[in-house]
Parts: sequence; C-alpha cells; structure tokens
Amino acid sequence: MHTRKRPTDAVGKRRSLQNGLSLIELMVAMVISLFLLAGVIQIFIGSKQSYRVNEGLSRLQENARYAFDRIAQDLNASGYMGCNDSRGVDANGDLLLTNALSDTTTAAYDFTSPLDGAEGTGLNGSDTINIRRAVTSSAVPLAAPMDSTTSTILLDDTHPNYQGLEQWQLMAVSDCNSSSIFMITNDPAASAGVIEHAPGDVSPVGSPNEGQSNAATTITSVDYNDLKARYGSLEASEATSFRVATTSYSIQASDSGTGFSL
Repeated sequence: MHTRKRPTDAVGKRRSLQNGLSLIELMVAMVISLFLLAGVIQIFIGSKQSYRVNEGLSRLQENARYAFDRIAQDLNASGYMGCNDSRGVDANGDLLLTNALSDTTTAAYDFTSPLDGAEGTGLNGSDTINIRRAVTSSAVPLAAPMDSTTSTILLDDTHPNYQGLEQWQLMAVSDCNSSSIFMITNDPAASAGVIEHAPGDVSPVGSPNEGQSNAATTITSVDYNDLKARYGSLEASEATSFRVATTSYSIQASDSGTGFSL
C-alpha cells in the first residue's frame, strides 16, 4: 500500500491546501470596497449638485432673457399710434394725440405720456415702469369716413382683428396727421362694425377699465368727447383703429438681497 505525501516548500514546511479567503482578507477587501464606493457616491452627488446649479442658472438666464426681450419690445413700441406718434405736435405746438377719456391722470390712462416710472410706488414698494402704446397686432382699418368728430366709427367687421374688440375696451383711431383715444361704449360683436364712443357711459364693476368713461365736459371750448379729426374723411384706408394698452413692470430687490426681481 502506497501513501502520498503532501508537498513541502523549499524549507521543508508542509504547505496546506487553501480553499478560500481568510476572514481578515475578506474584511480588508470589504473596507477597500467601501472606500471605493464612498468615492463613487461622492462623485455622483457632486455631479448631481453641479447639474442642479447649472440647470438653475440656465433657467434664471432664460427667464431674464425673456423678461428683457419683452421689456425691450414694449419700450421700442412706446408711444406708437399707427403712422403717428403720441409725442408729436402740430404746427401750433398742440399734441397730435387727443385723449377723450374722463380719467387721463391715472397711470393706466395717461396716454399723452408714452413712458414714465416711479420709485417705491408699486406692489410691495417696488419701482414701476409704465409703457403706453397702441397694440400693433390689433389694427382694424376704417370701412368709411366719419361724418363728424363726434359721430360713430365704422370699421371693417370682416377683418380678423375685429373679432378681438369688446365693449369697454380702450381704442385709438389714427391717421398720419393725428390720433384719438376713447373707450368703446357699445358691443362690437352685435354692431356690424359700428363703434360708439358715447360720453358719460361708465364701465360697470367687473368690466374692463372699471369706472372709466368718455369725457363729456368742455375745457377751453373744446369738447373732450370730440375726436381729433374726421378720420377717414380723405381716404378711409388711411385711418386705422387699434386697441391701446398700458403695460406696467415692477422691479424690486430680490429676497436674497443680492439682486433685483421683475
């Protein structure tokens, strides 16, 4: 009967057959793995935080770009009244614009001043910028000349922009010589293009321009309900109507105190 001897090393020691890792080796491997995993997690968290910061900055820049573009467009159009300018004057030095509203001093209705601002008078003590102009995308041509400066105005009710007109809205009618601003006092949807600007009819509660009306008083013998001219009397296509609006922007210090919010 033969017996097999276990192999020995160079110094004659018997080598044992190794079947796996020892507990110490396993613990060392686990510690190293934990350090590596912690590093990977730190890199992931840092990358995620950087992504969130960059995303927030991108949104902030995009919002600022939109706000500045919007303000720039309104500023460029301030005082626009068709082919006329609300700041223009005639040979006598009189404004080419007549404001036939009863309230012409409130910021929303002072159309003789196309652009102004005030400090600390806005919402929550904010500074404000007021921009007044005709809405360029709302132009509707006159369909016939006016009979007089107090007569109704006949618009082209087949024009696509006519559908956007409503009772109690503010409107300007303009040619290249003058402009007049008034409030619509009838319902354009049921008038077949006829626009009225009757004096004294007050916009009711809950309606656009609540409490506003067309003036019925006279100052220096000029009836404020009279429009500046018989628009369309030379050629109907030269006179155009627009909706008019005042856009107000409020600017104040941000909550962080390091900048401004719009």
